[in-house]
Amino acid sequence: FPMTIRFLRIFTFLMCALATGIADARTLHVGNHSFALSQTKYTTPSLAFAIPNEATWYAPLTPQSLINTLHIKYNDTTYSICEPFTDTVNYTYDNDGRLIGADQNLYLMLNGPNAYIDTLFYPTSNTRVIMEGSTSKGGTFFSARTAKNNNMFSFMYPGTANVYTFRTDYKNVYTLFSMQHPESKRIKVDKNKNVTTVYYLEDDTQQRVSQTQGNFSVPVSLTLFIIHDYEAGLHSTGYKESGQNTKIYYTKIWSNGADESTLVRNMVPVPACMRIGDFVVPENGMWDIVNQQFYGNSGTGSFIYGKEE
Repeated sequence: FPMTIRFLRIFTFLMCALATGIADARTLHVGNHSFALSQTKYTTPSLAFAIPNEATWYAPLTPQSLINTLHIKYNDTTYSICEPFTDTVNYTYDNDGRLIGADQNLYLMLNGPNAYIDTLFYPTSNTRVIMEGSTSKGGTFFSARTAKNNNMFSFMYPGTANVYTFRTDYKNVYTLFSMQHPESKRIKVDKNKNVTTVYYLEDDTQQRVSQTQGNFSVPVSLTLFIIHDYEAGLHSTGYKESGQNTKIYYTKIWSNGADESTLVRNMVPVPACMRIGDFVVPENGMWDIVNQQFYGNSGTGSFIYGKEE
């Protein structure tokens, strides 16, 4: 690992101590902090320690900026040593350690432009998405389309002054509609094929928009927080003047409307370093309960993980 001089000195001292048996071979000590090491490599990259006559020991690393830990620069990215933990307050697990539920006040929020989650699911005319989120003008909640006005399945908020103006895309038509509520308030979106319903959760008001149904499929995957064009490639939020405080609390995707057997994604926010079974989350992102799989940032920028009180 190429490191700063300060950390290189710390690392060299500790390696000598470990090799001569002065320090516990399974614990990394840096100042007043101790980090448990594992013989399982949970993240790539990891901080590796080669101990004579022992298997290699690892400390997980995350690109998230964590405080009170060791920071290491590698390939122009600064990583933090990650201390794996299990959260039984905000999450529920089955007997095998699989994550099966999450507090619905947890959120993932944009921290800089061009961060996005790729769901790796290709929508069609029969797709249904239910999600909760909030944003200011310029925010994109989810999107996939061949091109503007061509095979679209998206929902976003271009916005106008003092009016919550949404845009819902289906096949070759987009529809703008407004709700008289302030920006950055939590909403629930149910886009069921050609029918989109938006609920303003503070007072349970709602508005429904129906578009002409038709058969189509999109040649790119559905992404969260960003517009995904097949012809033009990925765009930042589509409306670049703002939208950087976009939050998503959860996202569920069905391949065929209200048929519960076709649920293909149930994505909830998870923080860096959280342990799920034998997996350690490498960065703030989304965990899919259906496939027990992590979905991290596929772009630049990063995500802030938090919880509404």
